[in-house]
Amino acid sequence: MSETTQSAMRLIAPQDRKAVEAWIGEWATKDEGAGIISSLPSLPRGEGWVWAPELDMLERMRFPLMKTFDSSKAPKRGEARIEAQTLAEVDLTPIRRALEPAPPSGGSAVKPPAKAKPADWQAETDRLVASAREEGFSEGHKKGIQSGIGAGILMAQKALSKLSEKHCEAAAEIAHPSAPPPRKPAVKPPQVPQAAPSSDASLTGPERTLLGALAFWRALGHEQPSRAMVAGVAGWRITSGHLKNVSGSLRTKGMIDYPMPDHIGLTSAGIDAAPEPPEGDPIDLIKPVLSGPQVQVVDTLAQYGRRTRGELCNLLGWNETSGHVKNVLGSLRSLSIVTYPAQGEVDLEGWLK
Repeated sequence: MSETTQSAMRLIAPQDRKAVEAWIGEWATKDEGAGIISSLPSLPRGEGWVWAPELDMLERMRFPLMKTFDSSKAPKRGEARIEAQTLAEVDLTPIRRALEPAPPSGGSAVKPPAKAKPADWQAETDRLVASAREEGFSEGHKKGIQSGIGAGILMAQKALSKLSEKHCEAAAEIAHPSAPPPRKPAVKPPQVPQAAPSSDASLTGPERTLLGALAFWRALGHEQPSRAMVAGVAGWRITSGHLKNVSGSLRTKGMIDYPMPDHIGLTSAGIDAAPEPPEGDPIDLIKPVLSGPQVQVVDTLAQYGRRTRGELCNLLGWNETSGHVKNVLGSLRSLSIVTYPAQGEVDLEGWLK
């Protein structure tokens, strides 16, 4: 049902005036509406327009102030303040009795319970509230204890699971005697190959060191070791230009050759000129050129063998998602010390086993 009578007093907001203008369009001409809309922002207080098309009424009127108590009225200076009166208490007992259901037909009327006096109502309300508060506190306390115990058990399970993952490999070594024992450290500390007296006095110290590293691998059955294997035993970094320079000078002297890419072999002259090979384990011989974290990775893989990144980090106590792990493994891979045999797995290169 549409509205047929409307009144509008002072309206300043444009959206309010547009709403009135839309209503006027149904009941007044455009010219009449334009005059009314333009007057709305400047109407004095208490004045307004009244539209009643069915009564043929469109007038500007003044509305009288309220004569009853006006809670929104701002008091004027010197005007006595009007206090709101307190309503008198009303006895609702007769009304409640009139609204009670009628007794069953053929039976005696059910006597309603005695109505409590207002003072008794307050006491009963206080008692019920106190009882409900106590029950709520007890129930909340009980649920809080249960929730706390559950959270504690969950935290303990997570901690035990993390501890178990961290030490699972160590426990497996103890539980399964068939597992390979940890690699024993070399009796002698790492040594950089030292050249023995040679008939060729033209050899430099680095050249004797390189020939000694080749002699080391030849004694172990590797006639043509890789450049990484030679650099590791010589105590050099494969990424440095030192190995390239020294091997180039020895090849010029006819003491070494390159039988295949990235591999070096001794010639007959090199075998005769090579000093005694260095003593020790290949892993111990490469440690002097490695950083602390790199040595940790090499020792762990030497002891536990091929592992996933997660298992390796658990054994080392590192965060698998940190960039530190990626940097250390990447540097060892560039030195041909570790390899990635499968996605997510790490192992030592074969020449270190």
